[in-house]
Amino acid sequence: MMVNEQFMNTFSKRLRQLRNEANLSMDEFCEKFNAKFGAKLNKSTVSRYENGSQEPMVSLVKNFAIFFNTSPDYLLGYDENTNHEIHTLAAHHDGGDKWTDEEQQLLDRFKKTLLSMRNEK
Repeated sequence: MMVNEQFMNTFSKRLRQLRNEANLSMDEFCEKFNAKFGAKLNKSTVSRYENGSQEPMVSLVKNFAIFFNTSPDYLLGYDENTNHEIHTLAAHHDGGDKWTDEEQQLLDRFKKTLLSMRNEK
């Protein structure tokens, strides 16, 4: 349940904004969202969310945030950062010195963490 009407209004506006920025009709959004999350979201429910007449469950807010590559805090109005771009982290090793065992273990843990985060999406 949402905390109050202000958060519901913010959520409604931001959900609509993100869907429009992704150039998705409600039907297209539902189809892609359902395929990604195994959900049963439909156009009438999305319409009620975007019009502020129905509050989504917390787990759904989380999945909306994942779908649109943003945060639940942004959707709910706790975060005003509108930058939804994916930021890239890159590393390069020129092959000079070999990695120590400890460095290699750290790199392996980092790789596993990134892959698990990717799989959560």
